[in-house]
Amino acid sequence: MPTSSIPLPGLLRAKPTTLRRQFVAGGVALVTLASIVIGIAASFAVGRALLDSLDEELADTARRLAVSLEGPGPGQLNRPGFDVGTVVALISPTEVSGAFIDADGNLQALDIRSSGKSFVR
Repeated sequence: MPTSSIPLPGLLRAKPTTLRRQFVAGGVALVTLASIVIGIAASFAVGRALLDSLDEELADTARRLAVSLEGPGPGQLNRPGFDVGTVVALISPTEVSGAFIDADGNLQALDIRSSGKSFVR
């Protein structure tokens, strides 16, 4: 029995891939891959830069606080670098004390025992 070479309707035939289609598909794949790699690298770089900046700010604040607490009197916290609402807690083996800077820039003592309020949210 001879076989027929007439294509049957409804069957999918693979279209031949031309060199142009291969180049376009390759170019699109390379651009997509490059975009993904650049996006990941940029995300890591920005994240690292922000984390380094935060580390520097925290270290500066810790240094200012250490210098302020070494000086005489509670007014040492009333200086540049400490914003309104800054809360400072001093914890020793026998005592816990704290203070905050009020809206006028003055240092106010925290007395947790007498206020009956929790300052932790």
